[in-house]
Amino acid sequence: MQYILFARTIGLCAQEALRQSGLGDDRPCLIHSGGAVIDLNAAALARKATLGMPLKEAKTILRGDALCVEYVPEKFEPARDGWLEPFLVYSNLVQAGRAGEALADLAGHPDPVGIASLLLGDVYRGTGLPLLAGLAPSAWLARASARPCNPSALRLGIPAFEPVEDPAAWLAPQPVGNLLPVDSKDRKRLRDLGFDRISQVQLVDPSVLERQFPRRGVLIHLAAMGRLADPIQPNYPPGTLAECRHLGGVVGRLEVDEALRSLCGRLVARLNRADQEAKSVLLAVGFEGGRASRIQRNLAKPLASASQLAVVAGHMFGEAAICEPVEFLHLSLSDLRSAQRRQMLLALGMGDSHAKRHLSEALERVNLAHGTRAVIPASSVVLDFNQQVLKEWKRATGWR
Repeated sequence: MQYILFARTIGLCAQEALRQSGLGDDRPCLIHSGGAVIDLNAAALARKATLGMPLKEAKTILRGDALCVEYVPEKFEPARDGWLEPFLVYSNLVQAGRAGEALADLAGHPDPVGIASLLLGDVYRGTGLPLLAGLAPSAWLARASARPCNPSALRLGIPAFEPVEDPAAWLAPQPVGNLLPVDSKDRKRLRDLGFDRISQVQLVDPSVLERQFPRRGVLIHLAAMGRLADPIQPNYPPGTLAECRHLGGVVGRLEVDEALRSLCGRLVARLNRADQEAKSVLLAVGFEGGRASRIQRNLAKPLASASQLAVVAGHMFGEAAICEPVEFLHLSLSDLRSAQRRQMLLALGMGDSHAKRHLSEALERVNLAHGTRAVIPASSVVLDFNQQVLKEWKRATGWR
């Protein structure tokens, strides 16, 4: 089972804004974004301002006494980075959100609840600020289930909140509006159809939902049952891309190889979207008993393709001391650098007529400007004699 922790500190951004302004903690402070309050300090809370409140309403309550600061990520980076440090002690899969918010994958630990308690205790002792936390099998459920943590429990490092062990049972009494992965229009339509609670949606056959919500019914059903996969997107520390796959005690190499290929594909897709290459690869293999093996490889040449990464990751897995079933695989890329942009494929054979038409028009313009041989298939490039001999020799001998 996956265990994803969501943690949020109330007042971190407000504290940083007051520090930057040279004001004391007794001054009410509101941090806002999109016209709503996203963070505030104890002085503002004491005067009945709340998280999520419209900014105009909060200003009215505080009678113009508050310091109001719009959330700009760059302003709060120092506070965010200091706050995130304890997470790296317990997890190498951390997704940073706004300053004071983070998700961490704790599935690699034999006691995720205990580890979450220790992590939250460290965060609380570092800031002294109130915490919200939730622990669930998916990121969206962890956010939705986040509740205030007991300060006494945080100080003692014991469980300060209730984890979501049975997602369907936890979701059942919740209002339909809490199905956050479902589009807001579909949530409204569910309410219009008479579904007030998620338990009512859970009772509906997926085929019925699919008829009412074409191409979205299955997603609604999975979300209502708490089975909709929503892994975290690790982005901290900066300059690192990471993905994790939970296998649940797999013993066969075929399953491991398939999981590695999937991880490589997802990582390289993110790498290519950012026009980057990587020169360092880290593979962590977690075992059923809680032990983990970590292998790191620094590459002579940067890689940017799934096939290259799959070969490297496969060799690295072969170096791990496998003595028990594999619980999870964690693959990360670091030492990222800008990649040379290359067009690897012309979509001439694609079924998308719209794309083909635009491609044909672009090719016509290139041919008019540079001649009909400006763009040709690679198979039409004529090699000189020596290159052709070397190519055939490699093909015949398998030499690379």
